[in-house]
Amino acid sequence: MGLADLKKLIPGKQFSQEKEHIIPINLLELDNEIEIQKLGFEDKKDLRAYIYTYGNLISLEKPLNSKGKDKDLYGKDEIYKSSEIPFNRCFDTKNFNKKALVKRNEEMEKWLINTFFKDFAAH
Repeated sequence: MGLADLKKLIPGKQFSQEKEHIIPINLLELDNEIEIQKLGFEDKKDLRAYIYTYGNLISLEKPLNSKGKDKDLYGKDEIYKSSEIPFNRCFDTKNFNKKALVKRNEEMEKWLINTFFKDFAAH
């Protein structure tokens, strides 16, 4: 994200962001094992183990988060594409599944160990 992109966010107060669950939480409440399995999860228990992890989160402007609440991935794709955040506009929502979620978790874990906590380990 460049400076020009950041400047666009500030005037419209679009920087008020919320965490958005990419795979909606309501999928746990619905009795739809087929949809859960389409996303690569074995069952509700398997989904529950991952749904609240970092890999299933994206930062989204508050008004868009309200619009996307509980929509399926195809519905969220349109909303993410209207975000002012460049990462969200090119996020591959339609192909998001358990495999992609696990990969994002692993990438974050590596970043935390190798970058964020690097200086803590040295002391």
